[in-house]
Amino acid sequence: MKKNVIYNTIYRIIRIITQLYVISFASRKLGANGLGEYTLAMTYANYAIMLANLGSDRFASREIAYYRNDERMVSEIFKNIMLIRILSFGFIGEIYYILFFVLHINDNYSIKICIIQILSYAFDVSWLFIGLENMSKIVIKNSIVQIGSVILISLFAKNSNHTSRCTFIMVMGIAFGNIILLKDIPRYIFQYKLKLKNLGYYIRNSISMFIPNIAIQVYVSLDKILLGNVLGNYQLGLYEASCKLVDATALVQAAVVATTPTLAFLYANQKKDRFLEQAKKTFRMINFLAFPMCFGMIGIAANFVPWYLGKDMMEVVNLMYLSAFFILTKCWSCVFGDQILMVSQNQKYYTYGVVTGAVLDIILNILLIYPFQVYGVLVASLVAEYIGMIIMMQAVKKKIGISIKRLYKGTGKYLILSICMCILIYLVGLKTPISLLGTFMQVAIGIIFYFVILFFCHDENITQIRKILLHI
Repeated sequence: MKKNVIYNTIYRIIRIITQLYVISFASRKLGANGLGEYTLAMTYANYAIMLANLGSDRFASREIAYYRNDERMVSEIFKNIMLIRILSFGFIGEIYYILFFVLHINDNYSIKICIIQILSYAFDVSWLFIGLENMSKIVIKNSIVQIGSVILISLFAKNSNHTSRCTFIMVMGIAFGNIILLKDIPRYIFQYKLKLKNLGYYIRNSISMFIPNIAIQVYVSLDKILLGNVLGNYQLGLYEASCKLVDATALVQAAVVATTPTLAFLYANQKKDRFLEQAKKTFRMINFLAFPMCFGMIGIAANFVPWYLGKDMMEVVNLMYLSAFFILTKCWSCVFGDQILMVSQNQKYYTYGVVTGAVLDIILNILLIYPFQVYGVLVASLVAEYIGMIIMMQAVKKKIGISIKRLYKGTGKYLILSICMCILIYLVGLKTPISLLGTFMQVAIGIIFYFVILFFCHDENITQIRKILLHI
């Protein structure tokens, strides 16, 4: 399990670095309008992928984790899920073609390019390797694709007229990454015949995870579609830049993703005590990392945005002061929902949380988008996400029996230290140049301040990190 955490963390670091580069490059070369056009295209594509997915990837990785020692069952799960995915992605791909190629509901060329990405996801088998806890193949493949795409974008996307070219490079990289994993499928999967008698079971259970996926996409994508179509690509570009800059939360979520198959295995084998203890350890580690990331982002925003995105994007600074708090709710929701409720087969409570949040998000967006524009959309998303997270948290307490008070016990020091760190690096930023070096100094001082104090406090997470590093 420790190796999977390390592999997943390495990939997340590479992904964060490449995404930060792409956002900076796109902001400078394509401008806010070009970034908005690209974002809108990817948003439509992600909706299509979500609809075609039917929750099959989450369900499949959980089922494979349950039966990972049974080759016959893994083969049955894999073949049934693949059949479902090929049919569903083919159907959604055809609808997408009719809407954008035949009916021309939007003539954005980048949107049309994304049909390649949609169809390629039918052959994405990363869920198989996640269930088998073989993260190395996914990490290597995705890292190569991420780095290759960045290099190609740097070479061929030069100005605001090259937005579709940038989209094509990213889409082809994703498609290549989805297909290349097919060669690593374990041979034993093909030793057993496809059995269709349980196909209905796989469809029903995939759909049970489909409803929360729809709600999640409302959080992720509705805001972008509203901004792009109501206020235009410029406002959407600002919003996308501010949200992408807080994607450091993906690094924190790496530990959750990597440990989820282990939790599923423990739960399936009735090892409830170990299941609960592992969940608590993960949550403590999440708070240890999420608080300094959230307040650290606030502390460096004023110095970071001008040199990173350009002075034309200065409005993103104020947006980052708000969007930084997405880090906390996304990390907490990942533990409460994706890890504890889903693994323990209590996904209906997870569904309640995300659906309630999604409905609230729609209502607040309608009320706030015109008077407050991009700020209204951002506040709507924050409020909705926190409400949804609180619902999940209460379900974990009542249905799983995990004490929320005990989960948060000892995290007060992380909050206080993070706020002090935020003030410190903000003051440092007033005395340092607005440049890469200046931001690096802020980050370095913040990390040293935070970790040194915790080291002298003999914090248990510092001890765990040392143990993991010694076993690499």
